[in-house]
Amino acid sequence: MNKQIVYIAYLIVFFVIFNFSYGFTDWIASWQMWHWYMVILSVVFVGLIYAKLKQNERKNRLWAQIREAEEMRMQLSQLLIFEQLNHLDETTFDYFLKQVFGLKGFESIDDAPVGSGIDLLMWSKGAKVALKWFKTAPLMSHIYKDKATAAQAGEAVGIKQVREAFGAMKDAEVAAQRLIVISTGSFDEAATRFASRNGIELMDGGDFYESLENLREPAGSEGYDGMGEAPFLVNI
Repeated sequence: MNKQIVYIAYLIVFFVIFNFSYGFTDWIASWQMWHWYMVILSVVFVGLIYAKLKQNERKNRLWAQIREAEEMRMQLSQLLIFEQLNHLDETTFDYFLKQVFGLKGFESIDDAPVGSGIDLLMWSKGAKVALKWFKTAPLMSHIYKDKATAAQAGEAVGIKQVREAFGAMKDAEVAAQRLIVISTGSFDEAATRFASRNGIELMDGGDFYESLENLREPAGSEGYDGMGEAPFLVNI
């Protein structure tokens, strides 16, 4: 506020000096009435533009805050689900995934051969599908302010793991036509590019948790009788 008063004082001093040197008030006094209409119209027009800019600025700031709050809400939701899933041992988590993909329309979902590097084998529309999962903590960018701490808290699945799963899918013991790799956290950029080049389907934490939320809704859930929530999704 004090700075604004100083600026106004400078403006008044400048106007007095300018008027003394160039006779500004005499020039204004000689104006016709239509000149004043133009001045008033210009001032109103500038004022409206300024008000609109301020309104847009406030709106953009509000939307940015809403997006940040929604992102934080999603991250917290993912963290809560991950903490629940993280307590499941491998056998129970495999069973959980069998139920999930069974509701998504996959058939004949079985455990993969021991030591094959694949977790589940299933069929979809006549194609054999291999599934590999990694339980990793989601990246909490809004919770951890320090980037190093955030990286440690949410370590992404890398190209090495995805490449190994791809090689296991091609092995004669598995011989699948499709590969789905699930991470309850995220994939790094190299892994994403490798998957894109080789037709590998990645499901990161966001996609995975969203699919779980969709399965909570009875409407349109294939293979579900619509009576309440799916039993394996209650209190997971």
